[in-house]
Amino acid sequence: MAVQLNLFDTPVDPDKPKQLPTLSQYLKSCTKVQLGQTFQVEIIWLPNKFSNFTLQTHAFRVRISESNAMYATLDSVTKHLTGDKTAWGIKVHEDKSGKYTIVPMEKKKGEWGPLGANGITYKDQ
Repeated sequence: MAVQLNLFDTPVDPDKPKQLPTLSQYLKSCTKVQLGQTFQVEIIWLPNKFSNFTLQTHAFRVRISESNAMYATLDSVTKHLTGDKTAWGIKVHEDKSGKYTIVPMEKKKGEWGPLGANGITYKDQ
């Protein structure tokens, strides 16, 4: 593994990506959340090391476990998602309960594509 050096030729560890809060954590920590707002899903992490899907927005993540009613649908849909042009959104319910709905975002223009071996990402055009 190559050693990364900073401006002063000092070895540094590469930054790990910041883990986003769950939707519940996000709602608790953010006082200015606009309830009823739809957040675009940017990345879908597929089951691999863990047997769940993770939908990631710019602000939070939502895990879909095997016991969730949406799991089978996600499993089926994500197998054919690469190349699809319909963006997904997570609409947060207006009661701050942590409930949400996955909705299409028809006004977005882009395409789903692979992200490494275990992810799918939506790239805006």
